[in-house]
Amino acid sequence: MPHESKTVPCKSCGGRFKPTGIGPHHKSCLKNIRRTGEDLAFVQILRNADGLSRSTDHSDTTGPSGPGNSNPSHDLDEFWVVQVADERPMSINNDAGPHDHASPRPTTDNIDNIQVEYHPNSGKPTEKYSFAEFTRVHAPKPYKPDASTDPWYPFRTRLDFEFADLALEAALSKEQTNRLLKLVQRIHSNKERFTLRDYRDVESSWKAASHCMPAVSQPEERL
Repeated sequence: MPHESKTVPCKSCGGRFKPTGIGPHHKSCLKNIRRTGEDLAFVQILRNADGLSRSTDHSDTTGPSGPGNSNPSHDLDEFWVVQVADERPMSINNDAGPHDHASPRPTTDNIDNIQVEYHPNSGKPTEKYSFAEFTRVHAPKPYKPDASTDPWYPFRTRLDFEFADLALEAALSKEQTNRLLKLVQRIHSNKERFTLRDYRDVESSWKAASHCMPAVSQPEERL
């Protein structure tokens, strides 16, 4: 038959599959057979244990069996047969659609949830937050400038820095710096009047006071 020529039999379960799908199926089939063998071996262990316990219990072996006194070995067989039958591999002669595979189990975790894990030595348990709750608890605090990060550190204020910068630029001596500081302090006290505002005021004051000084002239030299 044309259909038979396009399929390959599985050596494990006897089903027929397309050549492109026999490889993945063979791996899955071997895994299911191995799992089935493990389940059957476990069932046999339970049967042996159940038979040993019933052989030591004389009342159970001689008593009548009724609806409420079912055979545990029979119930066990039915349970495991159903489980094993559900795990039998299925034929994939027909092309599998995108929805043929088992869908993942739904979870209650949100993809935006945040899990916080602490160091084991801290003794704190792992905590989970929703995104909205995490942003509320860990909201950024308002910025408070640190004095040690100011551009004029280690000067206490910016004005102190600018005064020291001017003294350094003008190459003032120790005595000149002290005199200038005393003048600034006198101006700041407001006990005396200070009218100078800029260099023009200082220059005009110099010119006005020049008549108080004797004139200086340089005699011409004759050759």
